[in-house]
Amino acid sequence: MIAWTEGRFIDPHSPLVGASDPGLMTGQGMFDTIAAYHGRLWALEAHLSRLSASLTAAHIPQPQVDLDEGARLVAAHLRNVPVGRIRITVLNTHEGSRTVITATPEPHAPALGAPHPTDARVAITPWARSPLMPFAGHKSTSYAHNIQALHWAYAQGADEGLWHGPNGGLCEGSVSNLLTVVDGQLATASAQCGVLPGVTLAVVREVCHELGGVRELSAVEVGEVVGVGQGGALVGTLRMIQPIGVVDGVPGEVPGVIRRAQELVAAAMPDFLADA
Repeated sequence: MIAWTEGRFIDPHSPLVGASDPGLMTGQGMFDTIAAYHGRLWALEAHLSRLSASLTAAHIPQPQVDLDEGARLVAAHLRNVPVGRIRITVLNTHEGSRTVITATPEPHAPALGAPHPTDARVAITPWARSPLMPFAGHKSTSYAHNIQALHWAYAQGADEGLWHGPNGGLCEGSVSNLLTVVDGQLATASAQCGVLPGVTLAVVREVCHELGGVRELSAVEVGEVVGVGQGGALVGTLRMIQPIGVVDGVPGEVPGVIRRAQELVAAAMPDFLADA
């Protein structure tokens, strides 16, 4: 692991915050994760914009360091790595915010422009998202509920756990956005459901015009969709588009519109990369 904080590289195991800092004691922090392909960063500007909005929502001071520069400096250490994970974390401390940027290889993530090597196995969790929660749609370091749902899914033999929407139906994964097919069209839950505004999902919207775009479903509409509709996929910065092949142990067909969306995003990926 490579680690950088407040303008300098550090030992990843060195202490970073005080024992009484709110970022440690009460989880007051926000983060974002960015894929790096041989050091080139996926949709960097969009990720930084989302992180800034999350910090504002949490009343955490904006970093005094240049996050764009920091991310590129850290990513430069992954130039010889096909796929890496860049995580930017901003914690609240008694002296203001503290930024930590780390880089790690991701050997199991699909390479640039390649489809995901396997279709996803998902399990439907017993939990629901709520747009009424204060950090709905943000990546807070108070993330234990997402990890619990993910580990619950692992225990069911699945790769990801899907959350119910506020009016029923399924709205997103524990660590991914959910893309479904409704009446032959790509669809996803709207912000009404309290879901994360996915950066990669925004790219899907931008490049899939030939498929009729991506329909945004209201909370009520999500509640009317049975399961993953006529097929679905998980979407995220390190998995891109991963078709769903199994739901609660039951195999299903992956519709052609999902496979075509995979191809369109893969072809467009170089246009969304920032050099380290």
